[in-house]
Amino acid sequence: MKKFLMLLLPLFVLPGCETIPEPSPMTAQERTVRLIAESTRTVVIPKELKFYDNEEPARGIHLPPGEYLLEAEDDEYYYYLAPERISFRMMIRTIVADEQNLPGGLMLSKEPRRNNPAAIYLQASGTMRILTWKLDQRFMNREGEDWSRSGN
Repeated sequence: MKKFLMLLLPLFVLPGCETIPEPSPMTAQERTVRLIAESTRTVVIPKELKFYDNEEPARGIHLPPGEYLLEAEDDEYYYYLAPERISFRMMIRTIVADEQNLPGGLMLSKEPRRNNPAAIYLQASGTMRILTWKLDQRFMNREGEDWSRSGN
C-alpha cells in the first residue's frame, strides 16, 4: 500500500514555488469498503467530466464517459467504478506535464447534504479505496445535466 501511495505522491506535490489555492479539492484519504456483488445501480456520465484545482490549473482529473457500476460501499459513501481508467494530470501553465491513467471511480454520499457529497476515488487493493478529489454541492446540482443515477 505504501508503494502505491508513493506513486501518487507526485500528483499532490506542486513543482517549483507554486501553492495550492485553499480550499483544495485534493486529498489522499484511505477508506475501507464492503464490496457489492451483482448490483444494478449505476451512475451514467454521457460526456467526459473535467475538474481542475484552479483557473490556471496545476492539477486536473478527467472522468471518462460511460456507465459507472456500483462496486462497493462504506458507512458514508457508495462507490461507482468508472468504465475506463481516470486521467490524473499535472500541468505547468495549463500545459499537461504529466498524466497517469488509474482505475477508480465516483463516490456519492449516502447523506447528500454533507460538506463533501461526492468525490473521486482510486482503487488501491481488495477493499481499500483512496479518496483523491473532493466534489462539493455544485457537482450534485448538476445531476440530470452532467450525470444521472439509475437503479436507486
